[in-house]
Parts: sequence; structure tokens; C-alpha cells
Amino acid sequence: MNNVVSHAALATERAALPGHPFTAYRDDVLFVEDIAVSGLAKAHGTPLFVYSKAAMLSALAAYQRGFEGRDAQICYAMKANSSLAVLQIFARAGCGFDIVSGGELERVLAAGGDVRKVIFSGVGKTRAEMRQALAAGPQVWGRFDVRIEGRPGMLRVIGALMNLRSRLSGIATGDQAIFIERSWFMQLGGYADQPLMEDIELSRRLRSVSPPACLHERVLTSGRRWQQRGVWRTVWLMWRLRWRYWRGASPDVLAQAYR
Repeated sequence: MNNVVSHAALATERAALPGHPFTAYRDDVLFVEDIAVSGLAKAHGTPLFVYSKAAMLSALAAYQRGFEGRDAQICYAMKANSSLAVLQIFARAGCGFDIVSGGELERVLAAGGDVRKVIFSGVGKTRAEMRQALAAGPQVWGRFDVRIEGRPGMLRVIGALMNLRSRLSGIATGDQAIFIERSWFMQLGGYADQPLMEDIELSRRLRSVSPPACLHERVLTSGRRWQQRGVWRTVWLMWRLRWRYWRGASPDVLAQAYR
């Protein structure tokens, strides 16, 4: 068997480089877009990291086409590459950012990113980082995702739907561990003196000031009531109470039904 690799075969293999067609060989010279990498190496030395702006925007465009016409926000995961030049490209293209620390938040701001499009994900957030996130953006309050503890598998589905509803409505519940800047909590008068729906009532007032910061970190709440009274019966009760409250029913009357 002939072990000689033909020049044509090499050319075909080289044409399939990662990042093609933005990264490719031309007459045995490696190019990124229209710039020879050898020239960059001579000018800047090695090791050298070279990125193609056109390749990044082309990859982003595929996601943008896929979500065209939908209410969606594409976020760049900063852990992939936190170079300010890279971040600026995605920020100018309208991307949000998925970050995990206060340091990454600072880089988003330095790159000109829109803090309203930032997802502050990951576990173990410190109080200082939460204050930093709130101070950087328009949000003065927020909440965590909730997970309902218990055996029925539907409890996890219900928890996920609660989180989705909260993101869409801007209303949070006590089970989602609402947190608020002290100054705004005092300015708005704190929780209303009512036996039920006080979390929803406060959310409505806070929502007029800013949207909530919806964190993906999860808090665990007891599913005991759901298990004791039945999952679907409890779902129906909760929705009925919220609907009656929205219609103007007294929290005192609703509290009697809740018990």
C-alpha cells in the first residue's frame, strides 16, 4: 500500500480546518481571514492567540436565525473565552452573557455589555457578589429558582413552571427566597400587614421600580403540603387563590380558604 500522501489529499485535509472557511491554508500558508498567521507571529511573537471575528459572528448568526421571531436572548458563556476583545464583539452584536462571578461581571461592564442581559449563574454566590450584581444593573431586588422537595416527580415540574411563570410575570413568591436592597425595602414600606399573598403584593410594588433579578441558583422548599393534600388538588387551590386575589378578594378571606 502506498504510504505517500498526495499534495491534493493534504490540501483537502487542510481545507477542513476548524473555523473553515475563515481559517484555512493558502498555498501552504495558514491564514485567518485574509491575514497570514506567520506575519502575525513575526510582528507579535509567540505563543500567539488569533481569533476570527467573522467566524464568531457567523456562529452567532446561526443561533440568531434559529430564534428569529421568538422572544429569546442569546447569551455568550464567558467561561469559553473572557478576552475583552471577544466580549466586545458579542456585546456589539446584541448578545447577553452567562457569568459565574463578580470578576466576570466587571469584564462584561468593561466590554460595554448590557447588564440587563446578564445571567448570573452557578452556585455559592456570596452576599458581596449579590450586592455587586444588583448595584451594576437596574434591578433592586430578585429571587432564586425554587425546587420543591418530595417524592412525586411532578413536584419538580411544578417548581420549574413556577420559575418560568416568575420570569414571565416579574412576580416572585416567598418560596423563591426574595432578596431586596434594604433602602428600597424600607422606602416601599416592607411587607404589607396581611395574612396571605404578601409576597405577591410586595412583588407588584417592586416590579414598578425594576424587574427582578431571576437567579438560576436553587432554593429548596418543603413539598409536605403537596404530598399531604395531593399534588393536583394543591395546584388547583393555589391557582384559584391567586385568581381570586387578582380579582380583588380580601387576603383574610383567602387565608381561611388556604388553611
